[in-house]
Amino acid sequence: MPFLNRNLIFDLFGVIFFSLGICSAREIHVSTLGDDANPGTQSKPLATLSCAQKHVRGIIKSGLKEPLHIVIRGGTYYMDQPLILRPEDSGTGESPVVWQAAKGETVILSGGRVISGMWKKERDGVWSISLPDVSGDWNFRQLFVDGKRAIRARFPNVSEKNPFLYATGGGIDHALIEPKLVKTSWATEPDAQINVVPQWKFFNQRNTITSVDAVKGRIDIADSERHGKITQGN
Repeated sequence: MPFLNRNLIFDLFGVIFFSLGICSAREIHVSTLGDDANPGTQSKPLATLSCAQKHVRGIIKSGLKEPLHIVIRGGTYYMDQPLILRPEDSGTGESPVVWQAAKGETVILSGGRVISGMWKKERDGVWSISLPDVSGDWNFRQLFVDGKRAIRARFPNVSEKNPFLYATGGGIDHALIEPKLVKTSWATEPDAQINVVPQWKFFNQRNTITSVDAVKGRIDIADSERHGKITQGN
């Protein structure tokens, strides 16, 4: 199943507290098969970490008198916003609050979205699918297919012996390359980007292409991720 992915895998550290001699704890259970209308028990788990957080805060507010463990069953949890743990989510030395994966299970917190629907086979081995809800709020850079990162459509192709273009000059807002390599279609694609890697290679930046001058070999870029002037050899 293809999906967009920004993952955090946890094998959490609740076992540390057991090694200190804490033998029993109150538990809140979360499962991908759960329901946020459930009480959060092992047999009737919650479905989301955000709902578990609300339960935790309610328990803390009423007075935390014992360790509290949030036990998360294995699986991938798709989240539309990060889980932020603040001071009001904390326990004490005697009654710690521990977020942990269920024993022997792997939990993945994903900021991606599953792409579902009917894929269409195009020419030259290309597959496509319509994503009508893609907008400025959903501008993704990564696609995973069956758990493996897919290579984005790019020029030059990654299969080329030297799959890079080299700047002949530029500035903070544009790059210059050999004019014969520039494609005017880059300026008409709403999601075309240039990936700039400087010669010293300790960072790279991705900028949306705003305009192209095929005669001069000039590529103008948007102001996101402008880390430095583009120079010859980048």
